[in-house]
Amino acid sequence: MQTDTLSPAAVADALTEALKHHNARPFQDLLSRTGHAHALADLNDLFVVPPPDSEIVRAVLRAQIGHVAGRAEILLALVAYLYARMNEMWDFYADQSEVPIAIIEVLGADFPDLFEESRRKGCGARSTAMTELSSIMVENIRLVSQGMAVSRAINSSCLDEVEEQACPIVAATEDQISRIRSIRGGGELTDWLSEHAYETRDYYQALVVCARATRQFLVAGTKASDQSGHKPRELLAEELAGFLGEVEQARYRHPPGAWLSGDLAALTANLRTMHEWANRDFLFVEDATVVYIYPFAIPSALLDRTRLTPGWDGSSVSTEYGSDPISAIRRRCEERRVRVHGRSISAVVDHAVGDDWGADSDYRVLDVSLPPVMVTMTDAARTQANFIATLRVSSLGNHSLRIEGSLVDADVHVVNQALRRPSVVMGASEKVCLTGSGRTQEWSRLSEYAHEVITDFLNGLNDDPSVDPSFGDVVQRAAASAVALSHSLLVVHSLQVIQADGTTRYARGSEIRDPAIVGSSLFVSPVGRDAVTLEEWVRYRPSPDATDILGDYGYDGDIVLRTANTTVVSAPETPDWMALSYSAQAEFIATLPGVLLGWTAEITEYIRQARDQLDTARRLLQEAPMSTVQERNALQHTILSLEQRYADLRLVTSDVRAKLNGINSPTLLRDLIRRSYFDRLYEAAGLAAYERSLLSRIQEAEDLYQAASGLFRAFDDRLAAAESHRRRRLNTILTTSATLLAIASTAELYGLLNDLIEPRPWVLAVEVTSIGVFTLVMVGVLVLVGRQPRAKNARRSWRVPSGGAGPAA
Repeated sequence: MQTDTLSPAAVADALTEALKHHNARPFQDLLSRTGHAHALADLNDLFVVPPPDSEIVRAVLRAQIGHVAGRAEILLALVAYLYARMNEMWDFYADQSEVPIAIIEVLGADFPDLFEESRRKGCGARSTAMTELSSIMVENIRLVSQGMAVSRAINSSCLDEVEEQACPIVAATEDQISRIRSIRGGGELTDWLSEHAYETRDYYQALVVCARATRQFLVAGTKASDQSGHKPRELLAEELAGFLGEVEQARYRHPPGAWLSGDLAALTANLRTMHEWANRDFLFVEDATVVYIYPFAIPSALLDRTRLTPGWDGSSVSTEYGSDPISAIRRRCEERRVRVHGRSISAVVDHAVGDDWGADSDYRVLDVSLPPVMVTMTDAARTQANFIATLRVSSLGNHSLRIEGSLVDADVHVVNQALRRPSVVMGASEKVCLTGSGRTQEWSRLSEYAHEVITDFLNGLNDDPSVDPSFGDVVQRAAASAVALSHSLLVVHSLQVIQADGTTRYARGSEIRDPAIVGSSLFVSPVGRDAVTLEEWVRYRPSPDATDILGDYGYDGDIVLRTANTTVVSAPETPDWMALSYSAQAEFIATLPGVLLGWTAEITEYIRQARDQLDTARRLLQEAPMSTVQERNALQHTILSLEQRYADLRLVTSDVRAKLNGINSPTLLRDLIRRSYFDRLYEAAGLAAYERSLLSRIQEAEDLYQAASGLFRAFDDRLAAAESHRRRRLNTILTTSATLLAIASTAELYGLLNDLIEPRPWVLAVEVTSIGVFTLVMVGVLVLVGRQPRAKNARRSWRVPSGGAGPAA
């Protein structure tokens, strides 16, 4: 029953609630109350991650919007619903521009006369007003896509691109304001759209102001030779105060609960901090090395190991897959069987781990060289930076993709971009490509490049057809996990401070965490968040974990700081070979989350599969009578598969325990002072929690094996009982047959004798008596055979020996 109408006022209320609560549910309620809920049946399917194919978008919009082109009130509600859903998705997924782009393209290509048809079929001022309002709402949908481009530029910390993308939005909303003023009969929705346009314009205009103010602020942190636009700090403070006043006016033009009030408040707070810091010193990185680390684990299905496979004849078959991961990967690469970016990789070398690592440790490293990577940055000059890409394979399982480059004469803006670059929150504004490869492929983020490399590499190792078909999903999870666990390692070789008077002085390494110097917040806070404004690091709060980890391993003035996804080694007054020692262990630690999570996920999956097989085997053991050969074979096949699953699981857990013991061994490092530094890094990275989760899964696997052992014994008992019963039946049948045959033979013999001689009565009596006695004797034998004891339960020879594949102590 319809209780409301699709009035402009109802649509305005739904929009207000939807944008305020980040949920398009008010539109669902509105259309349900007005009897039009069916119109949303397929539109919801457009808002999924990843977005649907453009043909699906086209089909859905044709079905749901095309047929209401002449019904202005329904068209208005559906278009407003699309706008609300796009904003809802934007709130929860930072960059899903494919969805609005696909919808905009389809609306423009397939419905060019959408509003003209509504104007022709509509009648009256109210219908015309709703058609015009729908047209403006479609324009807002287009602006969502443009707004996402602005967000990408903010996440890239690209001042020029923010201005370039935000200015068209300001111009478009100015045009909207003029158009809305000319609409008559739109009621509350006209007022809502007008306020919405003003608010959108003010926000993006304030963002343009912030870009200009931030540019002036950052100039103060560059060297004097680079300061073509350098101003005295007093003049800078005055200009920043003017910029801040403009943004504050925009903020206070709208009520506190307005849609973008929080965004405007963030811009204001950022500019206020910059204004307060106008007379401070700035950090300046004269020379540094940056390493981007993407840690991953190689699934054990691809690793070289010896597997015990049960043979159907009861024997134990040993299948050798190789010696160790490093030699296997070296062999496969040298045989050009691994392809990345569509071409074989064959440049593999042993990496010199250095003498920090213990001589008795099992730590060895293989480097697989990849084509160099070039990143085109987002500044006006489109500066290009070259990086060396390497796949580093470790004997302990902590593999990684590492991308290494240099930072020279980097101000805080460049350092901010450098630290953000490997993560998924880095905006898709930079261009990543291979140098000297002749390939035209580009990636818009370094994380996209890393995901492809790791996926190709793992797939290239999978040339075994026996590997589970679901291996592709495992690879995708490993690559996604590597991107999520990305880490930035910055090694500062030369550090300077740009002082308020414009002069420069060299700084000690420990000054990177001095809160009185602009830029220190970059080094004591993680960067794994979506940016809400430009250079928002000025408002970063120091991470509680960002304490000096180096301790007594380093020298006075040296410092190592670690956050959730960054490590900064600042030792400008120490020789590079010593700083290399600091950073080598920090890099090792950064690779461990990938393998610890990989092991945990793999063992968890083994446990899940083993538990499912265990439940199936229990059910069959309870239900199957095992009275036929087919039933026994079916159950035996299930038990064989289950035992093989547990054998594989125990091999995996044993291997994991061995590698984990190697990581935790005091002999991993050369001496205790290095081990102490390593342990502090380990603790700062929160790896103890990863290890506890892994060990709990290993314990769960061992407990599950103990539970399965009872099932194996029960199966042995059932099998032995069935075999004993079968033998008793067979013996009974054979003995009975022999008895009957013997009686018949005796009777036949007596019959022949009687035919040859005339039997006398006493002879007949003797014959009958002898046959009766013989029969009684054979019956006694049958009874004794039927009561023979059951065969002892013999262990099957193919069972995996507990000493060979059990969990490590």
